Amino acid sequence: IENKKNNKIFLGFNRPKSYLFKIIQELLKKENGPISLNWFILGHQIDLSHWYFFKEEGGRILGNFTHWIDLTFQIVGKEAFPCKIKCTDSENNPSDFTFILQFANGSQASLMFSAKGEVFDGVRESLTLQKSNLFLKIDDFKNLFYQKGSKIYKKNLSYRDHGHETNILNSLDGVLNFKNLGETKEYIYNTAYFYLKIKESYETNSDVNISDEELI
Repeated sequence: IENKKNNKIFLGFNRPKSYLFKIIQELLKKENGPISLNWFILGHQIDLSHWYFFKEEGGRILGNFTHWIDLTFQIVGKEAFPCKIKCTDSENNPSDFTFILQFANGSQASLMFSAKGEVFDGVRESLTLQKSNLFLKIDDFKNLFYQKGSKIYKKNLSYRDHGHETNILNSLDGVLNFKNLGETKEYIYNTAYFYLKIKESYETNSDVNISDEELI
């Protein structure tokens, strides 16, 4: 936050810049009320000697899971807080864990990460979500299905678009264009704080609360 005062800062969370996630955000803006969502992520199987598990590297949650923590924060929004975090983790595998999040506005989220075996074609991820009359599913940032009332819509891409290219070009634009100021200090702080509290729940094996006063 101190560095933000005189600099532009861009985060490496690519998925919010993806084509399908932008569609999801526009759909959510048109609906009122709390959100229920579920993330299911299949990660790479890695050995316990991998640097992801070094204490100073933050473990698997920082190495991988921050992407979906950030996405959940962007979907639910700051106005959903306070929040209670519950964690159920595997005693035998630090790559298997589940979080249940309960928000003050009635929103709820479950996030499950699993790495019980190698997935042939890389990380797999799926989101199921409901808000008011909107129901949607996204698979691997390639296929989007959503329904409002009796109307059903589908968007299918020819490849997975995780937003990498768009995010890189956005950062380049920030260097070249004085109008692109990068991420706001509020977003930088809040998404990081949200991650730290989820990590605390995992490491202490206890429920953790986040008040709205703790965010900025």
